[in-house]
Amino acid sequence: MNSDEIDRFLRDRLRDFDGVFSDDILPEDFRLVVCNTNPYDKVGRHWIVIHVDEDGRGDFSTRLDVGLMSILNTIHTACRGTLTLNSSRV
Repeated sequence: MNSDEIDRFLRDRLRDFDGVFSDDILPEDFRLVVCNTNPYDKVGRHWIVIHVDEDGRGDFSTRLDVGLMSILNTIHTACRGTLTLNSSRV
């Protein structure tokens, strides 16, 4: 699936869904996004799901065989410094 197909599929099913973005153009405030770990001008390589709750705490879902540090940096930026990993603040 490409980003438009993912967006259409999820927008109809999830009320808090804010869209599909690359990691370098995430919106300022969001609740639930699908994020491509490549920049906007590159072909999609890997997709992750990021959810940020009302308190600014973030959760994500991804395969474990990708560059975890890149994903954590993306999520850390999105959560404005509040990231918990396995119950430990990162």
